[in-house]
Amino acid sequence: MLKKAMRFIEDLAKQMHLGKITLTVNKSNINSIAAYQKIGFKNAGSVVTDIGAGFVMDDFIMDKAL
Repeated sequence: MLKKAMRFIEDLAKQMHLGKITLTVNKSNINSIAAYQKIGFKNAGSVVTDIGAGFVMDDFIMDKAL
């Protein structure tokens, strides 16, 4: 399902003449990180986002060139 969904997003991004797709994924989510890497995403850094009530999202930023 991931491949089919990402193919749709890639096609749409290409139609919009975008050069890359960017997403965030939790640093602890090793299965998703591996899945994204398998379909061509690269780690482009990290970000910590305060989501309130003392909680933060500690994520990797992942990019895929089109």
